[in-house]
Amino acid sequence: MKNKLLHRLFIFSALTLSVCLLYWSARFMWADVQAMPVRNVMSQWEKTLHIENIEEWERASTRLQAAFELNPLSADYAMDLGRLNEWQALQQRRWTQHAHQYRKKAIYYFRIATQLRPSWGFAWAHLVQSKISNQELDEEAIAALEKAMVLAPWEIGVQSKVISIGLTLWPNLSEDMQQQLSRELERAVQLQPRAMIQQAVQQAWVERIKPLLNDEDDLNYLASLLKTQNKEQ
Repeated sequence: MKNKLLHRLFIFSALTLSVCLLYWSARFMWADVQAMPVRNVMSQWEKTLHIENIEEWERASTRLQAAFELNPLSADYAMDLGRLNEWQALQQRRWTQHAHQYRKKAIYYFRIATQLRPSWGFAWAHLVQSKISNQELDEEAIAALEKAMVLAPWEIGVQSKVISIGLTLWPNLSEDMQQQLSRELERAVQLQPRAMIQQAVQQAWVERIKPLLNDEDDLNYLASLLKTQNKEQ
């Protein structure tokens, strides 16, 4: 009698587990269905960071929110929602209430992405970028910058953000973080010298990058960009 009871209990538990797995599998699959067309549109917006149709953006946001509700453990969905709101903030006048609201939403979702995937340097970089853009220079922003540097030292997209933000915040960084940022800049110059030279010229930190350039072609490229910039001024 006891064996039969245990056997029935085992079968019931196995069936319950199977139903739960099927339920969550179905939710996650439907979430992917909701998100797939949005990511196709996002890949186009990412190239220009320009969104012409607000209704299309709202549809994309609604579908992604639905996907995230179906799969609240997905750091990718949180990240995508953050980027959508970050891009929409860029469509507004910089210091308006609308821009502020979209940046707050972006920060909210980037924060969730870092909580769901703490080792994701890309998410930390976006979090600090949105906070600085929203004039939120606080301990969370500095910590996010440091984590982005530590967790994604060779990731090109992260390097660009980290270096730009870090040099802007240089007086607010600890000596240790300044040393980390200097090493990050050295790595970036090794990995993508032309992109770093362009960024240095655009953002006026040429003196920081010039000592790191050893290749004559790179030095000539820097000189040509500075010459063009001086002519335009």
